[in-house]
Amino acid sequence: MQFEPKRSGAGTEIASPNAVNSRVETLIEEEDDRVAMSQLGRVDESRPSRDELSPIFTESGRVDSHPEEDSSSSGLLGMNRGSLSFVPQMRFPKFSYCISGRDFSGVLVFGGNSSTYPWLAPLNYTPLIQMTPPLPYFDRVAYSVQLDGIRVKEKLLPLPKSVFEPDHTGAGQTMVDSGTQFTFLLGPAYAALRNEFLEQTRGLLRAIPDYVFEGALDLCFGGSISGSIVGGVPEVVLMFRGEEISISGERLLYRVSDRVFCFTFGNSDLVPVEAYIIGHHHQRDKWVEYDLQNSRVGFGKARCDLVGHRLGMPTTRSR
Repeated sequence: MQFEPKRSGAGTEIASPNAVNSRVETLIEEEDDRVAMSQLGRVDESRPSRDELSPIFTESGRVDSHPEEDSSSSGLLGMNRGSLSFVPQMRFPKFSYCISGRDFSGVLVFGGNSSTYPWLAPLNYTPLIQMTPPLPYFDRVAYSVQLDGIRVKEKLLPLPKSVFEPDHTGAGQTMVDSGTQFTFLLGPAYAALRNEFLEQTRGLLRAIPDYVFEGALDLCFGGSISGSIVGGVPEVVLMFRGEEISISGERLLYRVSDRVFCFTFGNSDLVPVEAYIIGHHHQRDKWVEYDLQNSRVGFGKARCDLVGHRLGMPTTRSR
C-alpha cells in the first residue's frame, strides 16, 4: 500500500516532487558521535552514547540491530529502493547528501540537480546495477554499484574481476550505504588490501597483534600517531565503473583511544554479511547524489561543513 498524504491524518503533507521548487532540504547535525535529523526525524537523546555513528537513514535492506536499544531507537529513515521506503513513496527522482568530515553539520537534499548548485564541483557517476532474475543473497532494495578494483597508492591489488562480482547466489554485491559506518570487503579482497597496507606502512605504523575493534576491525595500530605519520599513510582508491573514490590520511585510521588507531576497512566475514559495503566514513566531505531517474550514483568533492551555509540553512547544533 502506498502512502497518500492527502488521505492520511498523520503528519504534514509535503509538496509533490514534480512541483517547481519542491526540493526538501534537511539539516543533519552531529553530537557526541551520534547523528540526528532535525526535521524528518530525531534521535532519542536518552540513548547511551556509543563510539560509532548511529544510522540516520539506510540505503540497504539491513541495519545493525542492538536489542538493548531497539525499544528506544528513533530517527531511522528508510531510503532504500523498496516500495515502502521514503524516497519511492514520495516519488523523488533523486536525493543527495553531504556528510561533514569536521565537527559540523551536513545536509540531506531531496530533488534538485547540479545546475541548482553552481558552487558544486562536477560529479562523476557510476551506474546502479540490478540482477535479474532475483537471487537469494542479492539485496534488490540496496543501492548497488560495481566495484572493479582497489589500489593502494599506485599498486593495483592483484585480484581477478570475478572477486568483485556477485556469484550465482547474488552474494558479493557492492552497496553504497550511509547506515554503515566503515567499509567492509569480502574475505579475499580484504586480505589482499590488509596485506598490502601493512607492507606499505612497515616502519611507519606498529600493528597490534590479535586486537579486534567492535568485533569487525582487525587491523589496529598502537603508539602515538602524529599528523606527519598520518600524512605518510598510502591512500586507498576504490575503483568503480566511471568513478574512483580516494581515501587518505585520517579517513584511513579511526582513533579508538589516545594510543590505538584502527584501519577503517573491515572484513565482511566478521560482520557477517555476504557483500561489499561502502560505509559513510568513506563518504565524508563528498557530495553523494542518488540519481534514480538515470539509475546512477554520483560523487564529488565538497566542503560539507560549508554546504548548509550555501543553502541558507541554520548551523546551530542540537543540545
